[in-house]
Amino acid sequence: MSGVTFYPQAKLIVETKANILAKTPAAGRMAYATDTLEFYLYDGTNWKVMPLELKTEAAAPDMGVHIGGGLSPTSDKQGYYEEFITDKDFYNITIKGSARTAVGGLRIDTTQDPDLFEVYLRDAWQTIIYDLTTEDGDFRHSPVGEEIYVWRGDSVLLGLNDQPIVQEYNASMGAYPPYRILDGGDF
Repeated sequence: MSGVTFYPQAKLIVETKANILAKTPAAGRMAYATDTLEFYLYDGTNWKVMPLELKTEAAAPDMGVHIGGGLSPTSDKQGYYEEFITDKDFYNITIKGSARTAVGGLRIDTTQDPDLFEVYLRDAWQTIIYDLTTEDGDFRHSPVGEEIYVWRGDSVLLGLNDQPIVQEYNASMGAYPPYRILDGGDF
């Protein structure tokens, strides 16, 4: 084999995890734990576990959670663990309802009309404001299709008298919303 250098002193130790951790070999020695399917490297003082496990890759891989200790030897993918997912991109996913009440939990509450997008914070489900857009430099909220300027609470839709149907987040009862009365006080 050209280009490959063999180091006869760097023999691979193949043992159980407990037997490997009990050894104190020379620095740079590698080991493979037959019971946990993990690789280790000895740095001269301590054994360091390598975040690499050998897995059998099926034609349709199991993306289940990694439990560890050999309980789920075909489910681990680097960055996907029982308690967290890290350094991954997600495509074509949906968020469903959630019964897990942990800080940061996300859910779509389809029991409400319209559906609510919620996050679990401060021991309760909090609605995340959505249906937000910007147009012509205005920040707008469109609850159930009616655009409202966020900064002033007025609707984009005007009544027959050119006054906003919604004024300061209060909806008018008719087609002729009231004119605003500005009272600046006494001079």
